[in-house]
Amino acid sequence: MTEHGGGEGEVDRQRVELARDPVLYRALAFLNEHPGDRASQVARALSIDLETASAALEHLSERKAVERTPAAGGGEPGYRALTRALWTDEEVAQLSAEERQGLNAWIVEMVSADVDQALAAGTVARSSDTHMSRTVSIVDAQGWQELTQIQDEALSAIFAVQEAAAERLAERGEDGVPVLTAMFCCELPGEAQRLD
Repeated sequence: MTEHGGGEGEVDRQRVELARDPVLYRALAFLNEHPGDRASQVARALSIDLETASAALEHLSERKAVERTPAAGGGEPGYRALTRALWTDEEVAQLSAEERQGLNAWIVEMVSADVDQALAAGTVARSSDTHMSRTVSIVDAQGWQELTQIQDEALSAIFAVQEAAAERLAERGEDGVPVLTAMFCCELPGEAQRLD
């Protein structure tokens, strides 16, 4: 969800506001993964009515978070995300605990739904080098910072792979394979001393 800002630049207030509205950030995240989809497809994916989806897309368009794409054959226009559905640590710090909880819960629900779908379809076992791991660590504040930094660096590397693969696929005229990468670094309930 986040990337470390390292104190560079200013907080993007617009993204903080988007993160506070579940429909807006879910629509933006959906369009990150499905460029060119129409309002009706966004509505179906988010389980909302078409009017709500259209209003959300118009709101995102006005704020230059998404742009309309030409309609095929004069039909319903599509939309393409112009920004990733990610927020810096500084931006997330401006959200209330309840807003952060909602944002994180939605991401976990999305990952869970994606994994359930892959398990049901058998694609999880299709490749012998699929990676899944779960590690619980006991760390201090420095260890926490080191773990989140590892995740940030991995996310940057994932984006670089995405971009390079997109170029190769475009050159070859291929669609590619959808791949889920998910990372979590969160405090678990327990009796240990809190990190904050």
